[in-house]
Amino acid sequence: MKNFKDISKFFIVGVKDFKFTPELESFLKEFPVAGLALFNSPHDAADNIWKDPESAGEIFHEFLTKVKSRVQFIAVDQEGGRVRRLRKPFIDLPSAQKITQTFTSSAKDLVVLEEFYSLVANQMTISGVNLNFAPVCDLHIDSTNKAVVGDRSFGSSETAALPYIQSFCRAFRSQKVATTLKHFPGHGPTSFDSHEKIATYFKTKQEVERDDKPIFLKLQSEADAIMTIHASFKEDPEGILSLDKDFLSKSKKEFSKNLAWISDDLLSMKAVSERKPWLTAYDCEYDFILICDTLEKSVQCLEETIRHSENKVKNFSDEENLEKRLKRSAGFFNSSTELAKFASWKKQILETSEKAHEILEKRQIS
Repeated sequence: MKNFKDISKFFIVGVKDFKFTPELESFLKEFPVAGLALFNSPHDAADNIWKDPESAGEIFHEFLTKVKSRVQFIAVDQEGGRVRRLRKPFIDLPSAQKITQTFTSSAKDLVVLEEFYSLVANQMTISGVNLNFAPVCDLHIDSTNKAVVGDRSFGSSETAALPYIQSFCRAFRSQKVATTLKHFPGHGPTSFDSHEKIATYFKTKQEVERDDKPIFLKLQSEADAIMTIHASFKEDPEGILSLDKDFLSKSKKEFSKNLAWISDDLLSMKAVSERKPWLTAYDCEYDFILICDTLEKSVQCLEETIRHSENKVKNFSDEENLEKRLKRSAGFFNSSTELAKFASWKKQILETSEKAHEILEKRQIS
């Protein structure tokens, strides 16, 4: 390796509240990370830009203008409902549960739903945001932790959820926005939120393989990426699947080679953050490692992983394998979309929002 800082290209780094600070500018010069994941402060926090839709669009557009050419791609969590990084003037995207309560799974309704989701995706396309950490493929069951799954789920069975998720993925693909199946192999049969602690399954491994995993396999041709879960089985409560190299290697063989494998956040999620999991994730050969916290903590992760990589590369074969990994990751989620000037961009965003909300109003959904 001529420059081990290229290891940064395996990372997606979280950036909060769309601020292009001198610290962020310096960070992106120092570490050539693959992508930025955009996220927000809590809605009642002073830094949350979406309280004022008029100024929010301008702030967001200015941020995109400054960062778009500096990274391979930009990503968001745009599931709908409570998990939306892009808010007004963007489309007020309902939760998965609200969608299933409003649209039936009939062919006629799914055509309308796909049209609606295409408008949502189009707003991301014209903004240069080309990776969505959605849809959620977790199946909701009565004993599921409602805080982590709940209304984020499209259904309690594969049969119920599948047509809605397919419509979601197809609509986003039509607008050249990549989608991510999460949280593999399923967050439904867990009692804890992996943001807080390891989400231990209350099902056996065999039951998860039978009930929760198949929907991911059936959707693999519809999506572009897959995100793993920080969960373990009760027979091995410390064996976190997202950091299990054997589990990941075996899973990759079951799925298309065209899918990018992305870790869930390894920096702010308490299930794993104290274990220096970014080093383990690097060894697991994820295509991308997601870290969402302060830039200072991200720098620490990157520096540790770079040193770790330097120590791992012992010979030409190791170096060749690393180059192949980097080449593979560089092939995902590239976008040549040009960001329009603010006035034109705003006009497109508002027109698209109006069309989408007309669809929702006809369905009496608010």
